[in-house]
Amino acid sequence: MKRPAPPGMTRSDFDYAVRIGHPIIYRINPPLDSRTVAGRKAAEREQLAKLRAPRVKTSAARRARLIAMERGLPGCGTDTQADRLLRALRTGPVTTHEARQYLDLPCPASRVLALRQRGYEFEKRWIVQAGPAGWFHKYVEYRLTGSGGA
Repeated sequence: MKRPAPPGMTRSDFDYAVRIGHPIIYRINPPLDSRTVAGRKAAEREQLAKLRAPRVKTSAARRARLIAMERGLPGCGTDTQADRLLRALRTGPVTTHEARQYLDLPCPASRVLALRQRGYEFEKRWIVQAGPAGWFHKYVEYRLTGSGGA
C-alpha cells in the first residue's frame, strides 16, 4: 500500500523523495509499522481510561423503538423535533448520539433547551459510547426528571 503524498507535493516528486530516502519525507509522513499502530491503540486505551464515564451501548430493541418514534412523528420543524425527543425521553434516557442518529435531531441540545423553556426538567450525565465509525466518544445522556409543559 502506497503512502499518500503530502499536501503540495506531486505523486512523482513524493515517489522520487522516498526512493532516494530524503529525510523530510519521514518527518511529514512517517512510515507505519506494527509498533506505531500498537502505540496508537495503547494511547487510545489510555485516553478512554481517562474519560472515566460509563460505557453505554444502544440495544437493537431500543434502536428499533427510537426509529419507530422518528417515523411516527415525521418532520423537521423545531417543535416537531422537540416533541419527538420528549416522546423518546418518556421511555427512558436518550444520548445525544441516539438523538442524532435514530431520532433525526441534528442538534439535540437546542431541542432540550426548547423543552426546558416549556417547563420540563432534565438530569444529564456524561457517558462513553461508540460513534458511527466505531470510535468511542463522550456524549451527554439526558433523563427526564420532572413533568412540565405549559
